[in-house]
Amino acid sequence: MTAVTSLAISGSLVFTALMLFHGPAQASVQSCRAFTEKGVHASALVACSAVINKSGTRPATKAAALFYRANSRYSTRDIAGALNDINASLDLVPDFGPAIALRAAIRLQTGDTRGAGADLDRAIALGQNGTDLRSRRGILRLSTGDLEGAVEDLEAVVAAAPRDAIAHLRLAIALNELGRNGPALDAANRAVELNRDYADAYGVRAKIKSERGDLDGALEDFARAETGAARGTRYLIGKADILARSGRADEALATIAAVLATEPKSRTAAVLKADILQSAGRVAEARAALGELARSDPALAVRNARLALSIGDFDAAAADYTTAIALDPTLAAAHFERGQVYFKTGKWARAIADFDTALASDAGFAKRRLHYLRGKARYRSGDLEGAVADFSADLAIAETADGHLWRALAFTDLGEFGLALEDATQLVAMAPERARAHAVLGDVLLKAGRLAQGRKAHEKALAIDPGFAPSLQRMVELGAAE
Repeated sequence: MTAVTSLAISGSLVFTALMLFHGPAQASVQSCRAFTEKGVHASALVACSAVINKSGTRPATKAAALFYRANSRYSTRDIAGALNDINASLDLVPDFGPAIALRAAIRLQTGDTRGAGADLDRAIALGQNGTDLRSRRGILRLSTGDLEGAVEDLEAVVAAAPRDAIAHLRLAIALNELGRNGPALDAANRAVELNRDYADAYGVRAKIKSERGDLDGALEDFARAETGAARGTRYLIGKADILARSGRADEALATIAAVLATEPKSRTAAVLKADILQSAGRVAEARAALGELARSDPALAVRNARLALSIGDFDAAAADYTTAIALDPTLAAAHFERGQVYFKTGKWARAIADFDTALASDAGFAKRRLHYLRGKARYRSGDLEGAVADFSADLAIAETADGHLWRALAFTDLGEFGLALEDATQLVAMAPERARAHAVLGDVLLKAGRLAQGRKAHEKALAIDPGFAPSLQRMVELGAAE
């Protein structure tokens, strides 16, 4: 791995110039360079260090020696040493373009994308090896989501090197990510024309064709990609997706089975299989497809829980949510959704505990919904004051008929008939068409001792819904009382 960037003059001319104008120290720089370019890195390190450590060495000469030593260190995977040498070189000569370009390469390798981007910008501005560096910057911009910048760089690269199939393919990817799939298809076509055996070009073109609705063309390209690639399974997954979208679910599942036979832990394949099975209404099989992975992946455990809910299997859903929470205790969505499962199955204390956790998070849930559900759970469990607090919080966020209904019930059970009557009256005003609204008002009035008004409210409920059981029961009770 040699990372030397040319310094514009090479060979014996450099050696002669150094000897005539700068003397033996500079000639040692040429030796250091020669050793580095030939890959004789042990000798390069010795020669470069001799120049660097020699007293009286000129700054430009020392900067060059540091640069070449950095190359040798980089080539022998001494990344930290290489970076130190490059920084020292640039301290001496800040606009040393080759050193800036090398530092960009090192920063890319170490994941410092921001620093690498800044170095590439600077090196390109200084006129360093424009096509190569613009290609690197285009790749970097593509990977960091700067798609417009990537297109700008890659278009410049293909203009300068029109037979560079890889550059055309990268341009196709960037254009497609921007939603410009017409130009993207043109670029992918060019990549295929330049290299008929380029598996990745067929794979990318297949993706573009599928997004343009050309599913048959996409399948043909995926087949070419699959036969031409050493890692064919990556294209099998794309092929399976196209087959599924074409309504050929059985073929898609058979293709995924081939992937899983080779890569049994492929998350992408398992998720796609589950998608296909779920779309076909085969929910139990979709859950089974995710089963093994869901035991170690909280997101998939949550998905499996939701699948269980879709077929009414509350116990399985609760178990899957519990798995997700065990894997990631901060997963507020799992607490919120498990709380609703517990609520539906009458496990009030567990529901309240999960709603507590969800409310304490800053995950952006609808607080009104959480207060409303926790209020109902508290009411069902006999915590009437807690229920009133939650329904009040719910109503403070948004006034709803249901909020008034449940708070009226809680106030009634607490014997706070005046407050209950206020809520029940507001409930009827907001939902005059609901039999239950009038029945709740009737119950509050009856418990407050206002029998005639209570009877009228229940009669109104029965006028709306003659079969409304609670009001029928109250009328029977009122008749018996008379």
